[in-house]
Amino acid sequence: MRNLFFKLVLISSICTASSYIFASDRNAGNAHLEKKNLKKEENIKKANGKLTKKSSIYRYLYNENFKIDSNNPREIALSYLQTNHKKLGTDNKLSTVKINKIKKSKGGTHIKYLQHIKGIPVYASNSTITLNKSNVVKFVSNNYRYNLSINTTDPQITKNEAIIIAKKYLNVKGKILGEETPNDIFPELTDKNGFNFTRSEQEFEAVMVYYHIDKSTRRLIELGYDEPSQHQFKADPHGLNGADNSHYMPSQNYVAFGDGCVDDAEDADVIWHEHAHSFQENFDSSMVYLDETASLMEGCSDYWAASYSRYTNDFRWGDVFNWVGHNPCWEGRECDLDWHYSQLPINGSFWVHNDGQIWASALMKIWEDIGRDITDELFLESHYIWGTSPGFQDAAAAFITADQNIYNGAHLCTIISHFGFHGLYSGQTTEGTVCADEFWTDGHTLTDNVTVPDGIVLTISDGATIDLNGFNINCEGSGHIIRQGDNTSFLPDISLRTSGGPPSAANFPPSSRQ
Repeated sequence: MRNLFFKLVLISSICTASSYIFASDRNAGNAHLEKKNLKKEENIKKANGKLTKKSSIYRYLYNENFKIDSNNPREIALSYLQTNHKKLGTDNKLSTVKINKIKKSKGGTHIKYLQHIKGIPVYASNSTITLNKSNVVKFVSNNYRYNLSINTTDPQITKNEAIIIAKKYLNVKGKILGEETPNDIFPELTDKNGFNFTRSEQEFEAVMVYYHIDKSTRRLIELGYDEPSQHQFKADPHGLNGADNSHYMPSQNYVAFGDGCVDDAEDADVIWHEHAHSFQENFDSSMVYLDETASLMEGCSDYWAASYSRYTNDFRWGDVFNWVGHNPCWEGRECDLDWHYSQLPINGSFWVHNDGQIWASALMKIWEDIGRDITDELFLESHYIWGTSPGFQDAAAAFITADQNIYNGAHLCTIISHFGFHGLYSGQTTEGTVCADEFWTDGHTLTDNVTVPDGIVLTISDGATIDLNGFNINCEGSGHIIRQGDNTSFLPDISLRTSGGPPSAANFPPSSRQ
């Protein structure tokens, strides 16, 4: 085992602790503990991103096109923040903003910044600015908390008091255990051919876990995502005191597989799923497992399992966990559904694993059209882009950005088609080809030339001003533009007919035909 590619600490255990931590819904009586950075915000979805309803601060900005005469990512990011401080809610001198990390990926550079007040980092204020390979800002995730202040930085309570308050707030019952303690170890084998076990033997699950986590890690490296933090990984193939469940613990980069009706580690889907949670931690450790973001994280892990499973064998590929689930033990999950975003939460109640199936299904449809390698690559690249608390639609916009940054948007029409089918994308094209009929609203700005291809209709809303920004809109064949009223305008100004059949071609500017 020592000659395998990466170090995996395998622990085979049965927990001897008498009780588990149980955290139920938060205690409503402790709502006063939820300060501004913890309160759930009501957001408004826009074509170019997402902003808060109360303060109109942008939490996500898609299709940005900010550039300055510099090749220094830090300098570009700071210039962007200062230029856009009103949209992002930051102070104009950036005295409360600190860049804490700069990461490079195949598609570009990702500048991570954090809000500080009087030298104290603000919880859950992690934000990301993504630059493409030409050092142009393309995507922004912003969790800066507007108008926060503190009177003192001196601690007002002790560490033990803080733990008591936290346990009461979370309704925690039982003993806090921390990492499970193993009480038996996988035997040392001298024969390299000695890894032959049946599923009735405890060692079977240990070999499964080692093999598939190693294979998943090699897949990352093969695609160009060699994160050092992925090289060592702890796994317990018989954890959770035998409970019928499995989980990943980000604080220890550790996963435990339960037993129950069918041992979880007998199913490769479970192993690939749990290992994918480590990407969410090790590619960008700022993600918060809460609400729709948690559903996205579960859907991502289901996709990673399904992608490998379908590559290996087409048999029942749409049934995720088709060994431990889809039987009397457990219903399992699926990744070939036709759900629409407007249907969420499914069955009227929010459940992170259930709703995540819409994301896995959308990605597997893309997988079918553009292949495993490219879909996996864009999937991994997206992790660097989407920041702390993305919803499904933010993640779809990040996936599109990944394709633009790596492949210059070569697969956009396929990707947008599938995301659009699931209600995960309804954006307005700012560059490249308009892939489906679109509706442009006021304030739309081009970031490059736009083509309206044969058979596509581009509608401009009444009263909208469209900033061409020095670029052209080119119509091909029967592709054409229609305005809804007499108040539509372009910068620079061009005229449009309000009705009539499309010409054989139209270009803006210099031609004024539609």
